[in-house]
Amino acid sequence: MKTVVIQIGNSDDKLSQVSWAAFVLAVRTQILEHCRQVHFFGAPSNWERWQNAAWVFECDEEKIPALKLAVRDVRLCFDQDSIAWMEGETQFV
Repeated sequence: MKTVVIQIGNSDDKLSQVSWAAFVLAVRTQILEHCRQVHFFGAPSNWERWQNAAWVFECDEEKIPALKLAVRDVRLCFDQDSIAWMEGETQFV
């Protein structure tokens, strides 16, 4: 089991509000289809200048490659340059 963090943004302002909402939903859909449990989803207040969002979730290691491909496909579909991906093992201290 891995803990994964995905971060997306629209700081280049390529996406309209409607497209941004669809992008967030598309990423969310892929995460929910591949992950075990979402621990956190967040975004800045809606009056902030730049749009971004982040998820923290658990994913079975064997599902990670398929999720990476699905997230990459979403990124390409919305003409985004990148999606930040971080994964690791959660430790309790």
